Amino acid sequence: MVEQVADEELRDTAQKAFDDYFKSIYRKVRNPVIHCKSDEDLMLIEAVRAPIIHEGMRQGWTAYDCLLKAAFEPDQHHESSWGTMCEFHDIPETLSAGDYPDLVMLERSFTQKYLDGARAATEA
Repeated sequence: MVEQVADEELRDTAQKAFDDYFKSIYRKVRNPVIHCKSDEDLMLIEAVRAPIIHEGMRQGWTAYDCLLKAAFEPDQHHESSWGTMCEFHDIPETLSAGDYPDLVMLERSFTQKYLDGARAATEA
């Protein structure tokens, strides 16, 4: 569908956004969650973090937005809707990895703290 967009710059933006969405969300999140068949799929699922989902959603929305622009121009005015969608659902427009802890690293930290405490208790 993206290849049908007449404006070359808009088509390139839409294609890049769709490719990014396909690689980050469709292949690494959606398929393993829906069709989990291997340990590799489980590892992909365990690696999912909020910023990855947020960025993938933004890329998918950007591709969708480009297609809307191509479909409605010049007859109708269309503004970028990512900010509107985020505001409506009360989510930030951008996220950084620091905003959300890496749950695997957090678990390791708690486990190490527990093991250090247990070791200290047995040595006392």
